[in-house]
Amino acid sequence: VGHSQGGLLTKWTAIDTGDTLLKIITNKTREELDLPARQRELLLKYAVAKPLPFVKRVIFISTPHRGSFLSKNWIRSLVARLVKLPREIFSETVSVLEALKAAGVSGNLFEKFQKITSLDAMSPDNEIFHKIADIPLSPPITAHSIIAIEGDDEPPEGDDGVVKYTSAHVDYVESEFIVHDGHSCQSNPLVIEEVRRILIEHLQGSDNAGYP
Repeated sequence: VGHSQGGLLTKWTAIDTGDTLLKIITNKTREELDLPARQRELLLKYAVAKPLPFVKRVIFISTPHRGSFLSKNWIRSLVARLVKLPREIFSETVSVLEALKAAGVSGNLFEKFQKITSLDAMSPDNEIFHKIADIPLSPPITAHSIIAIEGDDEPPEGDDGVVKYTSAHVDYVESEFIVHDGHSCQSNPLVIEEVRRILIEHLQGSDNAGYP
């Protein structure tokens, strides 16, 4: 179960990206990557996802599958000035950038990667976001969406103050539940009850192995 950006991580546990993202970033497939073993391993670690074997069902809550419109405003600029990476994360980032450069990523794209933050990555203009959003879950994993809309708007209109409905909506879910609330809707009793309903449905549909 993942809320907001956590929902994107949740999806990452349930998809097989193949070479889709790698080709966007490097314009090469895994077979075409001519890199030292360490750099190759590093790029594949971040650019290729495989579904985790124990994941059977996922729940997205207020998840920006196609980015957030707030990533473009003044809050993004303010937070970007305040965010500092811990040394160990920065070191890993440098290693990834070195691997990208060795893979032949163009100068302009390389400069873009050097400056990117998690807020930049949330931009609705981010091509990678749209590619990931279009990748369906690996069968037999099933998914559910809980989407918040502030005010009286109805789909496909409206947003939760951070994420538009059109960003949170994906076609490959088993159910979509709309709650009229803001982005931090995870404490709403209706959302809690919907998560409970899904978990009970999952339990009833399992073989009950390992369950009391």
